[in-house]
Amino acid sequence: MILQDQIIFFVLSLVINGPFGDIIIVGNPVTRKTLELPRLSLPTFRYRCCLAFEACSEVYKVVVVYMTEKHSYGPFNLNLGCAILTVGVDAEWRVVSCAHLEEEDMKVLMLGSPVTSTGLVYWSSILHHDIMVLDIKSETIKTISLPYAYGTSYPCLPKLNSISIWYLNSDCSMEVWLLKDHHMNEEWVKILYIDGEPIRNRLDEPFPSNELYPGSPKYYDVHPRCWLGNDERILFEVALDVSYFFVYDVKTCSCSWFALENDDSCNSQLEPFVNTLAWVC
Repeated sequence: MILQDQIIFFVLSLVINGPFGDIIIVGNPVTRKTLELPRLSLPTFRYRCCLAFEACSEVYKVVVVYMTEKHSYGPFNLNLGCAILTVGVDAEWRVVSCAHLEEEDMKVLMLGSPVTSTGLVYWSSILHHDIMVLDIKSETIKTISLPYAYGTSYPCLPKLNSISIWYLNSDCSMEVWLLKDHHMNEEWVKILYIDGEPIRNRLDEPFPSNELYPGSPKYYDVHPRCWLGNDERILFEVALDVSYFFVYDVKTCSCSWFALENDDSCNSQLEPFVNTLAWVC
C-alpha cells in the first residue's frame, strides 16, 4: 500500500500500517502494477489501513478507519468511522455500520493495529480489554472480550486460521492464548507458557544494568512480532538502543539471538510477511 510519498506493497496476508495520508494505492510486488483507490468522500484527515482477502469470492478488500475532524478528538464515536472497498471492483467506499459500538470500542479501532486472518480483521490495544472483529464477507463489526490472565496484554498476532493474544509479565514470562471460535462461543484457550528466566539471563549479558536509572529495578521491554515456520517459532523484538531480536523455538524452548543495524535517520518498522520478514523504511 502507498500512503503519501512512501511506497509499501500489499500482498496476500500481509498487514502493514503505514503513515497517515489521503492517497491509497494497492500494488502487486510480482507484476509491479499499482492501482490508486478512490478517495473517501468524507473530509477525513487521518487513516488507519489494512488489506484483507475474502476467500469465497477471491477478492481483496481494503479497510480504512478514519477520523473526520482534525481539531476535535472526542467524543471518539462522533469523529471516527470505518469504510471498506473491494479492490478493482468498487468505485466508491462503503461505510461499515458502527452505530452499535460503544465509545471505548471506537477507541480500539483508532488506537489498535489491525491484523488479518482468514477473512477477518482484528483490532486490539494494550489499553483495552476488548478486541474489534470485522467480518470481510458480511462487512459487519463486533466486539470480543479478551481472556482474563495475569500480565499486560499485547496486540493480536495472526496464527494459523485465527489470532493469538499475548500476556507479558515484567519478568519476561508470558502466556499465549488462541481464539478458537469467533462465530459462536468466542472461546479463548491458553496454548503456551514461556519461561522468562532464560530470556532475562541472556539480556543481562549485553545489558547488565539500568543505565537510565541506576539502582532501580530493570525492566525488560520484550515484544512478540510474528509467528514463523508453521507457527513453530516466534520472533521477538527487544526495545533497546539497537534493534535486538530473538527467535523462540516452541518445541525446544530455546532462543536464537541476532541484531539488525538501524540508521537513526530512517524511520524503520518491522512487519510480518508470509514466510519471510521485511525491513521497511
